[in-house]
Amino acid sequence: MASRLWIVTFVVFASLTTVCRRVESAYEADRIVKLPGQPEVSFQQYAGYVTVDETQQRELFYYFVEAETNSTSKPLVLWLNGGPGCSSIGDGAFSEHGPFKPNAAGIPVHNDYSWNKEANMLYLESPAGVGFSYSANTSFYELVNDTITARDNLAFLQQWLIKFPEYRNRDLYLTGESYAGHYVPQLAQLIVESRSNLSLKAIAIGNPLLEFNTDFNGQGEYYWSHGLISDETYHLVNTICNTSQIRRQAADGILSEQCELVANQLAAEIPTRNFDIYDVTSDVCISDSDSQEEHSSLAASFHPFSSLKSNQGSLRKLEAGESIDLCIEDETHTYLNRKDVQQAMHAKLVGIPGWKDCSSVMNYDHNNLEIPTVGILGSLVGSGVRVLVYSGDQDSILPFMGTRILVNRLATEMRLNTTVPYKAWFDYDKQVTVAHISTSVSSISKDDVGKWRGCRLMRTGEANDPEGRWMTRSLGLLWIGRWLHLNLAAFNALCLTVESAYESDRIVKLPGQPKVSFQQYAGYVTVDEIQGRKLFYYFVEAETNSTSKPLVLWFNGGPGCSSVGIGAFSEHGPFKPNSAGILVNNAYSWNKEANMLYLEAPAGVGFSYSANESFYGSVNDTITGHYIPQLAQLIVESGSNLSLKGIAIGNPLLEFNTDINGEGDYYWSHGLISDETYHLINTICNTSQLQRQTDSRSLTEACQTVATRLGAEVPRGYINKYDVTSDVCLSDVESQFGSQKLALAASFHPVSSLKSNNQGVLTKTTHGESIDLCVQDKTYTYLNRKDVQQAMHAKLVHVPSWGICSIEVGYDLDNLEIPTIGLVGGLVGSGIRVLVYSGDQDSVIPSTGTRTLVDQLAKGMRLNTTVEYKPWFDYDKQVGGWTQVYGENNKLSFATIRGASHMAPFSSPKSLFWPNVLGPVQFRNYDST
Repeated sequence: MASRLWIVTFVVFASLTTVCRRVESAYEADRIVKLPGQPEVSFQQYAGYVTVDETQQRELFYYFVEAETNSTSKPLVLWLNGGPGCSSIGDGAFSEHGPFKPNAAGIPVHNDYSWNKEANMLYLESPAGVGFSYSANTSFYELVNDTITARDNLAFLQQWLIKFPEYRNRDLYLTGESYAGHYVPQLAQLIVESRSNLSLKAIAIGNPLLEFNTDFNGQGEYYWSHGLISDETYHLVNTICNTSQIRRQAADGILSEQCELVANQLAAEIPTRNFDIYDVTSDVCISDSDSQEEHSSLAASFHPFSSLKSNQGSLRKLEAGESIDLCIEDETHTYLNRKDVQQAMHAKLVGIPGWKDCSSVMNYDHNNLEIPTVGILGSLVGSGVRVLVYSGDQDSILPFMGTRILVNRLATEMRLNTTVPYKAWFDYDKQVTVAHISTSVSSISKDDVGKWRGCRLMRTGEANDPEGRWMTRSLGLLWIGRWLHLNLAAFNALCLTVESAYESDRIVKLPGQPKVSFQQYAGYVTVDEIQGRKLFYYFVEAETNSTSKPLVLWFNGGPGCSSVGIGAFSEHGPFKPNSAGILVNNAYSWNKEANMLYLEAPAGVGFSYSANESFYGSVNDTITGHYIPQLAQLIVESGSNLSLKGIAIGNPLLEFNTDINGEGDYYWSHGLISDETYHLINTICNTSQLQRQTDSRSLTEACQTVATRLGAEVPRGYINKYDVTSDVCLSDVESQFGSQKLALAASFHPVSSLKSNNQGVLTKTTHGESIDLCVQDKTYTYLNRKDVQQAMHAKLVHVPSWGICSIEVGYDLDNLEIPTIGLVGGLVGSGIRVLVYSGDQDSVIPSTGTRTLVDQLAKGMRLNTTVEYKPWFDYDKQVGGWTQVYGENNKLSFATIRGASHMAPFSSPKSLFWPNVLGPVQFRNYDST
């Protein structure tokens, strides 16, 4: 009996040993010893094939990376990219959140944000025909659909877990993006229905295709609200053929006459090259790769909803100091086509000459695109599976607006209570990352994310007030009116100052500045002897040939904000102060091509002052005006010998109702507010009504309701309304934006662009170019230094310190409603050329209202369109924005600055560099050539 027991025990032991050896051998066959060029790591990697159909010999290829630490206790996360037909390994693993990203030298470098820091990551190329996955029976490729894909994905998981049995009972998360809005829910549904022992906990899908009509009809709204198409084209989309109709007919290969008209208009206005439709604020990788050019056309033909960016990069920048490799997909393509890499990963090329990001051999049934999957999300929630739907808000392919509507509708239909109202959430750096709604359907937490000369003049400026008063709501820039008659004399005096080079105003050297070849001047010009009003200026000669280059007068807005502090030291002056109080050269200074004159006006702003302090309590448009158009009008009417050539105004207040009502549309179309709040704005109190009542300190009950909702959803102090995609400067500097000023702004301007004491202006806009978020704090500190004030011949009169925006000057808020768009027309009629430009990330005076006003003006003046609405390009062949030009000799121009803030020269210095955009050549012919 004992011997029999011993024999049985031996047999069982031997059987177990054999099984373990088989498991270990399966492991070892797929283990990646080391990827070519990779750095040393502590975790294991595996790659290989899993058979999902023995008869058809379909083999799916996977890449698996264990968690960096404690892999035995961390969950298993399956990632699927969309397409349909694009690679989760090329996109997900090597371009997005895998442990390595290949650089231009073909060396994989650590990804600091790899998801395997917190999870065991499994990347699957599916269906067969994608990447290294294949079918020996090539007839399979003739028509692949959702049903086959879901079934094969489940078979893969089941077989993979036999190969890796220790993960069989591990918490499982299914994740993906784009067409994975089909893949992931359908796979999850099969898992639930099959009653498998897989421990499915949750799914997460990004920018997913959930319901064809809602998702694709969001494209037209998105194109228009983000400046990609004209008002005329948007009207066509809304009246004769919407974007879902175009998508459906294009898939069938037959466009109706109406839809072809709209499609042609869209194609004329949205560039097909050098523009990333998956990230409308991103620059792109300008690549000469023939393979990627081919792959780009494939994407256009077969993968209109994939996460494929063809020859384009991924993004511009996510956070201050963090840059993204625009050419990562080209580099991944090269890396995965190396023989040594394929050998290390145990990958084979079956029936294809090389690995591609998106399949060119597989035909996917496009009718499946119309299968709604949002209902599957509901059933998963009902089964206890948690669901996270997230959207990148710069994607124009599957815009977040449609996704938000679908999720909210689903929650309502399921009668799910809202546990977290629509609000901002913050990353670990206290930056607003996205607005979201949390219910049982959609929820997110940090833990989840862890897992988961005469003077030739050109007037330029912008409406601006970083303090958040009623500021940037004033048009761009100048100070005029009754005061302007005095001010015109001041300009003549300033011109004499320039020509005579008054030694008393010469700046020998600013403290901490680098050595330069040009001259600088600063000082005062008296504009009213009786009242003792003196305006302070800072003048910088052009770097070269200053005697032949034009004089450009710059104003910032407010009204009441400093052109010296903002324009000169934060935007396009020759220097910017750093945190050590040292001035550094500004590579995009406008004095490279012009003599730059910065004026602090009216008296009471910055170092400018009035000896008679009563002046400060009675400032209005009769005294200052909507700056530039009214000053230009007075120059023309006065018969002055000033050789005024043109004006340029950025993000200007031109007409109160149109401009301010654009805020509500902008908030909603850029994800700042919920559908419910947007409905309230459109039905009970619009944003111009709210602003008007706020300025009069008398809110109706309806407007108070809207103001409260806006206050709850748009976080004051942590969202930069001048640049909604920007991070903010988290600074302790309170001297500039103190609590008294915050209270003033909060009381009078609940929907204004308050920046408080902890905000900067922007992050970074172009490849390899970063922007100092805290430059205004540093400017404040620098201009309040005694040695700086002495060097600039500046005085503090009636104020304890210099400030970016004045709290001394009172202003008649009713003047905000004086329209100046007619003055712009008058100037054009007088032969003065006008450029109106808009940074498209500004929610305070959105580009949409400005574009409409300029177009209406052109039509009202019967100006012919000389350049149809189209993209314009900078010298790096990147899309700089969109433009439309009107009138003989291009008298009137409108342009957007892509990815730019309200203070566009600050946030996009390269795009708005004088020679590029505002210089003589481009100003004469402002188009995409």
